[in-house]
Amino acid sequence: MPADIHTERCCWIYILECENNTLYTGYTTDIIKRYRSHLAGKVKYTRGFKPRKIAQCWRLLDTKGTAMKIEHYIKKLDRRGKLELIINPGTLQLLASEHLGSDINVVPENPALIEKAFFDKDAV
Repeated sequence: MPADIHTERCCWIYILECENNTLYTGYTTDIIKRYRSHLAGKVKYTRGFKPRKIAQCWRLLDTKGTAMKIEHYIKKLDRRGKLELIINPGTLQLLASEHLGSDINVVPENPALIEKAFFDKDAV
């Protein structure tokens, strides 16, 4: 698990692969808690279409407002654009810098480690 998963001023942007093959994009300050909410059916969209996995996630050391702007940008992408971000997660840093400013720090994280932390009772 990333050492600073619960760091203050840390936001997360994530893409979930859902059971209907759609890609759900969101942001949060606590990715473990939010993923738990998705799996428990507490989020409107994923209540109907359960997540299969976290397809990709990024740690953002910035404000919620910036996270919301990046989330909005990703949501406007078509499926091909979202898949490109999943395959090449480092490109989000370039896109965020281009569209929102050069001082934004978006770090791709290994989604498998986040899911492992979710299932590891000692990590929460």
